[in-house]
Amino acid sequence: NAGLVRFGPLHEQTPDDFRAVVNVNLVGCYIVSREAATRMIPKASGAIINITSNNGIVPGPNAGAYGATKSAIAMMTQQMAIEWGPLGLRINAVAPGFIDAGMSKPIYANDAVRKARGGAVPLRRLGTADDIANAVLFLASEKASYVNGHNLLVDGGVTPSLLAQLPRH
Repeated sequence: NAGLVRFGPLHEQTPDDFRAVVNVNLVGCYIVSREAATRMIPKASGAIINITSNNGIVPGPNAGAYGATKSAIAMMTQQMAIEWGPLGLRINAVAPGFIDAGMSKPIYANDAVRKARGGAVPLRRLGTADDIANAVLFLASEKASYVNGHNLLVDGGVTPSLLAQLPRH
């Protein structure tokens, strides 16, 4: 669940920048999931939870390859779910939104950005690492025993509210 982003306009990204993000985000996710699956398959039991992003559902400006990799992880999660589900594994993903943690921490160091982004979320707050951890714990638990191949959006409602930001008339 490592993540890398190289900010800047896509046309200014070098192929090496693009490859670095793809290698860490997508290929890294595949390698770790595959290694976990090879240990779980003999037991016919286990849950793998990948981390995508709301940027894998709706692109963000100047995020380079990030959104494409997160979208690809969501699809790869479904691929794993249909292949590894019959072997006793459940594979799901969590798509965080505006989370005040991890690689987004520097963005929210700017109080104006923090206030604007938090105010744009229907729940009127930024998410926390605990919000994401709780979603992961649910998907890993027996309470989610019939959930497989799902990309759980944990963003306070910001992604589905995008049309609410546009005028009707």
